[in-house]
Amino acid sequence: DCSDGFFGESGSGKPPYSPKKPSEQSWAVKNLHFLQPRNQKRNMKMKIIARYALRNPKINTKCKIEPKGIIFCLEQTATGSATAVAARTEGFLADKAYHYICGEGIVYAIAQPTRFAAHSNGSADKSTIGIALVLPSPEARDEKSEFAKYRRSEAAVRTENVVKTAVLLAANLCRRFGLDPKADGVILTRKEAAQRGLAENGASPESVFEALGGKMSAKKLREQISKLLAG
Repeated sequence: DCSDGFFGESGSGKPPYSPKKPSEQSWAVKNLHFLQPRNQKRNMKMKIIARYALRNPKINTKCKIEPKGIIFCLEQTATGSATAVAARTEGFLADKAYHYICGEGIVYAIAQPTRFAAHSNGSADKSTIGIALVLPSPEARDEKSEFAKYRRSEAAVRTENVVKTAVLLAANLCRRFGLDPKADGVILTRKEAAQRGLAENGASPESVFEALGGKMSAKKLREQISKLLAG
């Protein structure tokens, strides 16, 4: 069973799998450039960084999966740093795992999309790709908080930019694996997956979509991915 835990050599501290070439990174960069819409602003181009968490107990690199969908999760930090979230997925003590972590125009590839990662803690882990959207936490938008770094208007802009990055990534993954984002259950948020009994309850993007003033929702997320695929 892919979910039985870490599959490295017991007690050796050696990772179970180490890719010789960052083939996933090379594929992503090439295709992401291809799918960018003609009116895409230059400052919204995406960069993918291969940062495979080979010693994460929630990632089994020996277990292959056949992706049939994508689940969007949410990570919030005081600084909205995707780099900080990616760092927390490394090592044997890591308690979270994703395939990709999205920031503003930057994506960290934590696990190859054809490998098992326990991103939902449910049956969805065996057939879906987990993508985390990294956004400023509520305290980061509170002007009175000592952690305040972004005003509400800035947080809204960051949220929109991260969503655009995630849409671009998801469109490329759909193309690579022949997924139809308009089909039922192919593109889900963590909340929607939990409602279907496919995942445990957890942080989901719906809680921050309101920062965009109604410009974004789970339905609109699917629509944007479909539109980008259609060209």
